Amino acid sequence: MSLLEIQDLTMTFGGLRALDQVSLNVEEGEIVSLIGPNGAGKTTVFNIISGIYNPAAGRILFCDRPLHGQPMWKIARSGIGRTFQNIRLFSSLTALENVRISLTAHLRYSVLGSVLLLRSSRTAEKRFDSRAREVLDLMGLEQRTETVASSLTYGQQRRLEMARALALEPKLLLLDEPSAGMPTHETLELMETVKGFRERGITIFLVEHDMKMVMGISDRVVVLDNGIKIAEGTPDGVRNNPEVIRAYLGEEDL
Repeated sequence: MSLLEIQDLTMTFGGLRALDQVSLNVEEGEIVSLIGPNGAGKTTVFNIISGIYNPAAGRILFCDRPLHGQPMWKIARSGIGRTFQNIRLFSSLTALENVRISLTAHLRYSVLGSVLLLRSSRTAEKRFDSRAREVLDLMGLEQRTETVASSLTYGQQRRLEMARALALEPKLLLLDEPSAGMPTHETLELMETVKGFRERGITIFLVEHDMKMVMGISDRVVVLDNGIKIAEGTPDGVRNNPEVIRAYLGEEDL
């Protein structure tokens, strides 16, 4: 059974067909990269998985259960975390506060209990604080817990966004161009970090333009061009695929 199964996914915006019957699977424990030229439909796939868009046709199964059409909060709680191309943080809050907000997706005590500071509420608060510090440590931000997000470097903000997604304890993590804007040494560090996620039992579905990162960490690569899947296979197989070379002509060397 695939962890994530996408079947004949189609998405239109007005008269534009952004995705045309795209099908793919992500197996548990894999790192799968989704690549393609700008405008190929990669982020649209992520937006449908995470509930931002409803597809025109097709369906998505997660853990063999239908996913499409569910609200975003329910999808997140089901075990899917994601990051975005454009960093989405609470810029005036600290790193610790940003992660704690993500943890509210797992709230199991009542608002009244929180107000009255019942024992269960205090226990949950301590657990949230511990978990937030744990993921910040995992992302190398243990010295930045009380730093306001807007004061972090760009690379640290990227890592903080990943920490927010990890706080949800996802089975599947969607990473949308996580290395965008990073210098080479930070990208290399990020590659090792993502590999570490898999060692913790997290399956990775990655959209990325940095081909060195894609080819360096992926088990499989899926290629989109103008909303159509044109190739799928191992990194080496995709690198030498004539259709892929054609799609990337003038974009970036594979």
